[in-house]
Amino acid sequence: ENLLRASGPAPGRAIGAATQHAHTHLGSVVLEGVHGVLFRRKFFDPMVFDFSGFVSNCRLHDDIWLSAHLARKAIQRETLFSRFGSRPLDFGFDEDALYRGGAGSDNTQNLYLCAASLLKAQPRLWESEVRVAV
Repeated sequence: ENLLRASGPAPGRAIGAATQHAHTHLGSVVLEGVHGVLFRRKFFDPMVFDFSGFVSNCRLHDDIWLSAHLARKAIQRETLFSRFGSRPLDFGFDEDALYRGGAGSDNTQNLYLCAASLLKAQPRLWESEVRVAV
């Protein structure tokens, strides 16, 4: 509800509550679902499920994969400074959580390998593009 209200002044953008990490090395916004993200259904098309041509690590890092999908479509992503009192669900800290290597791999490594694979395929992926929605 708070994210929906916050999206009012930013129509056509994907909005995320304050994030746990800053991915400043990418020079762009990577939305993280841990405290909530507001997407519109129209932001996604079948390409979001097409991992062909990318390393398998991208399947294990949904935050960067979904943000890259939005970047490819020039959909602005914005992280708010508030978490709106949200807290992650307890099972998010279980041993099988992705960031803890629950998929049998190091999620930090998944981030970097996926980011490299995305940039190899589209070197200007994270550069902002101006898009006007009417």
